[in-house]
Amino acid sequence: MGTAMKTALALALVLIATPALARDIKAANACAAKLTPEGRQMFDATAPDVKPDSDMRELMRSKVIPLVMFGSLTREAAEANGQAAGTCAALLK
Repeated sequence: MGTAMKTALALALVLIATPALARDIKAANACAAKLTPEGRQMFDATAPDVKPDSDMRELMRSKVIPLVMFGSLTREAAEANGQAAGTCAALLK
């Protein structure tokens, strides 16, 4: 199994528990301010594309996998920060 596939699988597993919350931009930004630099990078990559009907696991994977593949983020950092970044981004739904 390739690195990208492992990353996608890890993110999917981490984000399963991400709750669907009402859109709250102020809360999302406050949440994102507490993230690690890597988590913030993941949030920033994902946030502009969050819609009320977004599948957060798919959206996170589509934005984070390229960051890992092109070396902007390590797989370990993506796995460690996926849940927190996804939780913050879900506040934008």
